[in-house]
Amino acid sequence: MADLLAALQDFATDSRLFEAAIAFATRGERPDQIGQLEQDAEDLLGVEGIALLVVRPDGYIGMRADRDHVSALERYRALVQGGDPYS
Repeated sequence: MADLLAALQDFATDSRLFEAAIAFATRGERPDQIGQLEQDAEDLLGVEGIALLVVRPDGYIGMRADRDHVSALERYRALVQGGDPYS
């Protein structure tokens, strides 16, 4: 979890594309910087463990990744910047 948080912070630092990186966990031990999803939200979203959600500036979800979070974020960044997300 700490590795994911560090990677998210790296994406947000000095980026015009990402303003902030916020991480939430569903249950169990977590560092102070990690929030926790309530059970109702976890059930509604179907989250089991960690889900990465990218919220667009208009408030809609631009991406959701339930695994390979950093790779998914890199592909999303390439897509938004007009590149090939699978290169």
